[in-house]
Amino acid sequence: TYYAVQDTKAFITEEDFDTLQASIECEQPQPDLYKFVGRINIYSDRNEPIARPLGSENLLLRGATLKNTQHIYAVAIYTGMETKMALNYQSKSQKRSAVEK
Repeated sequence: TYYAVQDTKAFITEEDFDTLQASIECEQPQPDLYKFVGRINIYSDRNEPIARPLGSENLLLRGATLKNTQHIYAVAIYTGMETKMALNYQSKSQKRSAVEK
């Protein structure tokens, strides 16, 4: 199950997101598919930003399928060879007979 950050749950239209001033900080790309550590800093009229934690429940991995969802708004965190899927991929080892070894 994936969840939106509580502070952005009410945002439904693109115009709603036009008013959002935020930054996202996250750990360096890691191959562990089940761990993600980050935070979103939401800026408002107050001096200090509101920091909310981001975890694996806020992360959609490449190839994920959402059901019963009409639309989503998202931010790409890792791309290319830095994706968790690419880091986690292990090439197939060559099978060799005992004679070849």
